[in-house]
Amino acid sequence: TTFAELLNASESRFGPELAVLVETLRSIRPMQVRNVATIGGSICSSLPFFDLPTALVALEAQVRVVGPSGERVIPIEDFLVDFFLTDLKPGEFVSEVQIPKPSARTSGAFRKLETNSVDWALVNVAVQLGKHGNEMRNVRVALGGAVGRKVIRARSVEGLLESQRASQENISKASQAVSNDVKPEGDFRASSEYRTEVLKVYVRRCLESALSRMG
Repeated sequence: TTFAELLNASESRFGPELAVLVETLRSIRPMQVRNVATIGGSICSSLPFFDLPTALVALEAQVRVVGPSGERVIPIEDFLVDFFLTDLKPGEFVSEVQIPKPSARTSGAFRKLETNSVDWALVNVAVQLGKHGNEMRNVRVALGGAVGRKVIRARSVEGLLESQRASQENISKASQAVSNDVKPEGDFRASSEYRTEVLKVYVRRCLESALSRMG
């Protein structure tokens, strides 16, 4: 399945519950890449610079693999091991990516920073959360780009938000804690310090966007 095929199906069928997936697919450019690149290829490359794996981690996706010993279903966080390294064993191949159906009053968002329209992400952020009354529930914040050797969960941010009131104050405070979860790499495109500050801003914006979709 190509990015374009999934996007075409997603835009007409998915509501706020899978907004993070739609936003991620729309952000992948140029169009030639969306028309050719596949879902399986994106995750099997196991590069944190790609956008889709970050969204799939936020969505708690699972990877179904088939091989000589039968089939396995692996949480994508465990499937992605390192640069260019997945949990695939010799003779296995990916047959399916499964995304659990989000419950009602759930939404997400995606943001990334790039130097131009065809660049890999300096950083990218995907969030998914639910809302019960005015409290945030099942908060997941995934970070990609040059943040490490695989997509990373911002567990400090998640912990500060879980079961807390959905307020601007709580979101702003929790977003600052992303620096406890990751120390981005620095290179000629951006320093580690700059990437960290961008992550704080993008985590906050994603959380705000996701909550706004739920009203």
